Amino acid sequence: MKNEQGVPDKGVPRPALKRVNAKGGTTRRTFLGNVGKKALYVTPVVLTLSASEARAASPSPCLPIGSPCAVNEDCCSTICHPAQQICQCLESGEMCTADAECCSGICNQLGGMCD
Repeated sequence: MKNEQGVPDKGVPRPALKRVNAKGGTTRRTFLGNVGKKALYVTPVVLTLSASEARAASPSPCLPIGSPCAVNEDCCSTICHPAQQICQCLESGEMCTADAECCSGICNQLGGMCD
């Protein structure tokens, strides 16, 4: 086809067809397709923000039992032996306040002792 000036018409760009259901609303397929496309952009942003918050909350990992330490907070068990300067844990029957303090990983909160 040619336009009024006699130049071949390359066609007018048409907008993308939007699928609609019988009631005039968007179909599930179109809706889910749009949600999927948006998720491609949103997901990396959310993961980046949550990862940086996690890093800020725990700047360095705790030290396992037997590692050299300076203060209780250095150790995962929160117990740094004052004389030996190594991370240690509490044996069964010793008084505790948290599971991490016990070698078994279980602090009986009712009795306040390691299992």
